Amino acid sequence: MKYGYARVSSLSQTANYSLENQREALLNYGVPETNVFIEAYTGTTFDRPKLEELERLLQPGDTLVVAHIDRLGRNLADLITFINKLEKQNIDFVPLNFPECKDKTMRWMFLTIFGALAEWENTRRRERQMEGIAKAKLDPEKYKGRKTVITPHMKKEIQEDMMIGRPITRIAERLGVSRSTVYQALKQINQEKRQKAQALEKQAAQV
Repeated sequence: MKYGYARVSSLSQTANYSLENQREALLNYGVPETNVFIEAYTGTTFDRPKLEELERLLQPGDTLVVAHIDRLGRNLADLITFINKLEKQNIDFVPLNFPECKDKTMRWMFLTIFGALAEWENTRRRERQMEGIAKAKLDPEKYKGRKTVITPHMKKEIQEDMMIGRPITRIAERLGVSRSTVYQALKQINQEKRQKAQALEKQAAQV
């Protein structure tokens, strides 16, 4: 069975790392849509419930597919530990931005090189982001921070968290957003529910 994992974060909003592109790459490789697990976290977040859920489903002979090798690990050491665990469980690992190689020695060489490059790029991206924020803060009139985009996936995650009684602060930490973003998403969710109810009432009145 093929499974796919995609992760988006505030540090990976480029086109190549967009959720849509990752998901499309996984589906094109043959991963069933129902087997695609999506997570919205920063790369330094230790709590990744979707990945943990996926790990529990993986069985010997299965294949785990990611669009980019750095979607799985916070750093190179973390990534290698994770891949080692998969190999011990006889679970194949396919990063789609990684050269296909059957030779184990070459495979580990490529893994180390690509993992190190990914870690370096993430560090540089984080530094550029912090430099940009610091520069913008020099002009208080212009600096207002970046507005978080509330996606349907985020709203679905928030609804699920609310159903199990997870506090707003914990939801915000889990999704890597502010509390105000969570409240704004809840406001949108309630508005959508009211609009749907009104539409159903209107339909019923016309029957």
